[in-house]
Amino acid sequence: MNPVLNGFQVAIVGVGNMGGGMAAHLLGQGWPLRLCDLDPVKARGFEAFGAVALAIVAGW
Repeated sequence: MNPVLNGFQVAIVGVGNMGGGMAAHLLGQGWPLRLCDLDPVKARGFEAFGAVALAIVAGW
């Protein structure tokens, strides 16, 4: 994990055209990331890269 992050996490709601690109970039930089999308398959697609897919935002 990037030591500059100091334990911060980022959540993205919606991993379509814009959110998906942001998620890919943040994961590439080593950010711990939680994702939620109306289509859970989209969010789960990022789990292989280290993201945590949530069914609903309340699971944060």
